Formats: sequence, structure tokens, C-alpha cells
Amino acid sequence: MESRDNRRQPRIISHERGTPYGRIDFFAADSDGNNVVLEIKTAAAKYEDVDQLHRYVSHFQKTKESTIRGILVAPYIGEKIQNLLREHGLEWVRMEEYEKTHFAPGQTLIDEWE
Repeated sequence: MESRDNRRQPRIISHERGTPYGRIDFFAADSDGNNVVLEIKTAAAKYEDVDQLHRYVSHFQKTKESTIRGILVAPYIGEKIQNLLREHGLEWVRMEEYEKTHFAPGQTLIDEWE
């Protein structure tokens, strides 16, 4: 489900754009003329993140800005969340640089337990 279509990469228009449902991380436009809502997460995507993105996109679908894409940007996404995004017509982009790699003292990655 990762979006890799480079010609449709969004161009940022505004940051922290207000809606009745909260502030959008980034509001953008792609080269096809679609508006794009980008929701950025630094941890694995959760149900609440998809719900938040869906509310933002639904808000703009009710306005004149009806050609809108919603993209969840996160370092990891599980299969259930992928399915939920698909059901709502939303997208996901993996951004490894947002992946949390700093741990408190004594914490490690699961991969290091072997």
C-alpha cells in the first residue's frame, strides 16, 4: 500500500491548517491538481490516526475542495490499519527517518533480544 508514484508527490501549501476537527499537519497539492491532507506520525500508525485523517478528508469532501487525497505518513503500519486505510480510500507512505530509534536507558529493540 505504500505510495511510490513520484509524479503525484504533494507540494506543501500550508502547515497546521485549521479544521473543525483539529489542525492538519500539512495541506498540500499534487501535480494532478488534487488537494492532499498529510498526517504525520512518528510511531506505528494506529486506528485513531486513520480516524483522524478520515475526519479531515471528509471535511474537505463536503466543501468545494472535493478532489482530495489523504496520506498517513508513519514509519510502520500493520495489516489491519492498511485494510482500514483502503476501506476509506486513504494512502500510506513510510518515512523511515521518522522511525523512533532513541530508547530510554535499559530499553532495546526486539530484534536485539536474539
